Amino acid sequence: MKLTTATWMFLDTETTGLKPEEGARVIEFGSAFIDQMRVSETYDFLIHPEGPIPAHITKITGITDKMVANKPPFKDVAASLLNQFQHAEFVAAYNKDFDRKMLESEFAKLGMTMPDVVWLDPLTWARSFMDNVEDHKLVTVAQQFKVDLTDRKSTRLNSSH
Repeated sequence: MKLTTATWMFLDTETTGLKPEEGARVIEFGSAFIDQMRVSETYDFLIHPEGPIPAHITKITGITDKMVANKPPFKDVAASLLNQFQHAEFVAAYNKDFDRKMLESEFAKLGMTMPDVVWLDPLTWARSFMDNVEDHKLVTVAQQFKVDLTDRKSTRLNSSH
């Protein structure tokens, strides 16, 4: 399989914390599908965490309790998210271990498992090949490639996909 002709899913999550074993929940799931090296679909779900969002998380993510008040809980979007994974040949996520752990935890609560898909992590590449940056945060790496992320918090699609 050629990487340039494969179906890629790039994803990112926002969560209420860092550790699902301590109750952290997914509050946003965003993904973009790349087919034949072109963006074919994008999704962005705000997800009700079934509890309050800590103030420090709102400060980091820009996601408030009010924004998720009328959004579905994870159990109501889980089937749609699984469907996305089933259409991907590769999944790419910056700091993939975190996103994967959070998603696996959410699915496990529902007795579901994610399909066996190859996950790749651009953070690993950035750490290996970019020694000219002060840190390897996504914002820093994006700046090196002249990718503007300044509006990433304000451009939520609130998609119903």
